[in-house]
Amino acid sequence: MNVNLVFSGKLGCGKTTVSKLVALRIGARWNSFGSIVKRIASERGLPTGRETLQALGADLVSNSPEAFCRKVISEAEPSSGHGLVVDGLRHITILKQIQQLLLPAPVIPIYVGVNEAVRIDRIKRRGGINIQDLQRLESHSTEIEVMDDLLKSARLLVDNTKTPENTVEQILNWLKANHIPD
Repeated sequence: MNVNLVFSGKLGCGKTTVSKLVALRIGARWNSFGSIVKRIASERGLPTGRETLQALGADLVSNSPEAFCRKVISEAEPSSGHGLVVDGLRHITILKQIQQLLLPAPVIPIYVGVNEAVRIDRIKRRGGINIQDLQRLESHSTEIEVMDDLLKSARLLVDNTKTPENTVEQILNWLKANHIPD
């Protein structure tokens, strides 16, 4: 399937797991905004905590959005494949930049939702973040944009409360039903 998909959703919703599985199933290249930001932070000798990554990501979005998006696109793995799946979309301006860079091919924004109790349980099991930290992180303008503008811009909303495999099937069925080109 030759399609470009970008995934957004709240912290802990499972978007990375789902996006990787979708890329594998459709034979697309995959990358993550978060992994690129984390690598840039490491290269600059910065700590890789979520707050630092949020600040660095916001800086990249403000000061070099095209270069940031080109890096995510060009470094997607594997180096060959049909279409592109990008995880961790956090800004509407970056969605527009990705859409512009991939023209004439369409870019389909997908928003991954999940039952709040399931999301909190996943975050707790992951460790390293407590509810107070989560609330602070989610008050950042980036996360507010995810929960507002990107949710509204999504062409597909999927519920990842069950299993990632179930969510992948929802996405593949939607793509097929909407005649997204192979």
